[in-house]
Amino acid sequence: MSTTLCTCQKADPFKSIDQQIQKVIETRPKAADSTFGAAIAHLVRVYSGVKPLLTALASLPFIPANWRSVLTTFVVALDVVAAGAGDPNADFKAGKDL
Repeated sequence: MSTTLCTCQKADPFKSIDQQIQKVIETRPKAADSTFGAAIAHLVRVYSGVKPLLTALASLPFIPANWRSVLTTFVVALDVVAAGAGDPNADFKAGKDL
């Protein structure tokens, strides 16, 4: 009787999170980029790397339900910021309300 071993590799569930975290570590704001728009752009870059970690934490059953709810709310709020962060000055026109 022969036994066939499964040679398929299971995907490492933490590999993609580790890759995103590494991108965040490598992303540093430049001192010259001190505008509000640059700060929002940096926030969105960092958030895109941290979001998988926050999502994973929010799904762990041993974390209290109200903590998971707050994490989920935080992720949703930052998703809204990230979606609207294309160009923070796009709608700005000097003197348009005059």
